[in-house]
Amino acid sequence: MAKTPKLGERLCPQCKEIIQADASICKHCGTKFTDEEVAAAKAKAAKGKRNLGFGCLGLVLALGFCTYVVGGDDPAKKLASKTVAGADPQIAEVHAYDMTKHGEIKVDFDQMWSAKDIPIKAAMVVEAVGKSIKAGATDMPKSTETLTFWFTAPSVDAYGKDGRNKAIQFDMKADDLRKVEYGKIATTGLLEFATGVEVRPMARDGIADYCAGNVRENPLFCAEAD
Repeated sequence: MAKTPKLGERLCPQCKEIIQADASICKHCGTKFTDEEVAAAKAKAAKGKRNLGFGCLGLVLALGFCTYVVGGDDPAKKLASKTVAGADPQIAEVHAYDMTKHGEIKVDFDQMWSAKDIPIKAAMVVEAVGKSIKAGATDMPKSTETLTFWFTAPSVDAYGKDGRNKAIQFDMKADDLRKVEYGKIATTGLLEFATGVEVRPMARDGIADYCAGNVRENPLFCAEAD
């Protein structure tokens, strides 16, 4: 029976086993792929993710919270057009807790060029989320006061197996993102609103390199990330 890759996966053209879309080496047969082949596979996967409807599963308990998870093809559960979940194709999950006035946003970076790019890519996602919240995102209650962003990045272990690891996490005030005049400040300037920055081992060297050249633009973020 032919194997069917899921979203973010593809078939190795040599052994026909399933691998990650952004894999540069097949973990099954060892076939190496050119940068052009990997770029084409990632572009195809990104397109598929954008075309896939975002499903919304809302669960309301006595404590009062709603959870929105990207995925699913039930038309009755699709998110409305103005959503945090749909703000960027790399956003994997959005959880909004009405009782605690807190939201959590999980982001799976679709590709990595260098760990030094992590702050820039994170800022781009924050900007997309902020614009969505400011526009009245339907999956983020207006009562939300704080947000936690956490980002994962592709990784390859010592055995050549593709995986993901948390790269960085930080908190922001939702009201800061509502007040920003987007387009009037640099995207990376949004990182200055980050607090409680937690940098994981896989990203430490890259973020240190970023801050070495951008500490004037991001003094607060770099101080938090140190």
